[in-house]
Amino acid sequence: MLSSLLQRLFLLSLLFTLTATAQIELGLMALANSTFLDGQFRDSERIGDTARLSFGIGGLLTVRFSKNIAVNVQPALTEKGGKNGAPGSLSEEIRLTFLDVPAFIRLKKKRTYLLIGGYYARLVTADYIRTHEEQRTGIEEELSEGDSGIAIGAGVEIPTATRERFLVELQYSRSTGNLLNTAVDSQHQLKHRGLTLKVGFVF
Repeated sequence: MLSSLLQRLFLLSLLFTLTATAQIELGLMALANSTFLDGQFRDSERIGDTARLSFGIGGLLTVRFSKNIAVNVQPALTEKGGKNGAPGSLSEEIRLTFLDVPAFIRLKKKRTYLLIGGYYARLVTADYIRTHEEQRTGIEEELSEGDSGIAIGAGVEIPTATRERFLVELQYSRSTGNLLNTAVDSQHQLKHRGLTLKVGFVF
């Protein structure tokens, strides 16, 4: 018990020391998603095999522990999903709006950097659309309340004449869980994957 208490005190002291010496940066980011869905929804076995383009906006919190190492959190309200079907025929689309929170370890070298981490996303709205028939239905009850997975990326900083700077990032993310509500459908899997282009401004 004493050993466990000492370990907790050590970790708290280390966390306090790192936080006290860290530099905190804030910013804004705009993003464009190209997303797919892998798996089956209802009777559609390839519901999201065509990319769906969507957009979002969010913030940026960076905690720098050194010149080259930082923790990077990028909360955003964004759309994901997927679709299939050719124009003019019966096509299906799932549109998902998430409060998305990616978190990364940022490893920087000069103006370029790598992002290694994951994400958690809270489902806000979900629609199933049969575009040729113009039918749109809410499907929140058929999906899980949240999604999580891996996320990696790379970026570059573009300095300005002052301390502010611009960021350009390309990220890849993929679900590790199941987007479907297993209480409704325990037989199938539905997973997200996609590329995201982000442009940001650090104050």
